[in-house]
Amino acid sequence: MVLASTNRKFEPQDFETNKLYSHIARREVIITRQEFKGHNEDFYLAHAAKQTE
Repeated sequence: MVLASTNRKFEPQDFETNKLYSHIARREVIITRQEFKGHNEDFYLAHAAKQTE
């Protein structure tokens, strides 16, 4: 499982429709997902909203 934490609201379709701001992070998630798939393992991406003061 990968846990992402951001200040903005995160929706699964943001990742699927290229709305993420960090292309490096997006690419790393794709590569990690492919690695898991290659080993017949499940891959999960979770989000936790950062607390603002």
